[in-house]
Amino acid sequence: MSTIEKIQTFIILFAVTCGIVLGQFNMIHTYSDKFIVPFLFFMLYGLFLSIPLKEIKNGFRNLKFAGTSLTINFLWTPLLAWGVRGTISFRSSSTLGWIYNVNGYSMHRLVLNLY
Repeated sequence: MSTIEKIQTFIILFAVTCGIVLGQFNMIHTYSDKFIVPFLFFMLYGLFLSIPLKEIKNGFRNLKFAGTSLTINFLWTPLLAWGVRGTISFRSSSTLGWIYNVNGYSMHRLVLNLY
């Protein structure tokens, strides 16, 4: 695993922190909704660019890996989001929603790195 892949979670946390801090300025806050989609596109493009497409088939042949990945993505994360949504109102603080999303992504990367 390359150095950038090892620190990728921290790079994303840093980017989210910068976005939260910069969003406090009125000028940036006014136009921030127009920047979210392009920045998400570039972040996800860079993230998925590192996935070797030829190895995806081999990844799903490993039943432990495939089961863990599918369970986290389609069972654990939706149930956790449903539970958190019932206890915390994200309307009062959109920052909590971002923290939850980054944490969910970090846990997914952690599980993938175990295999």
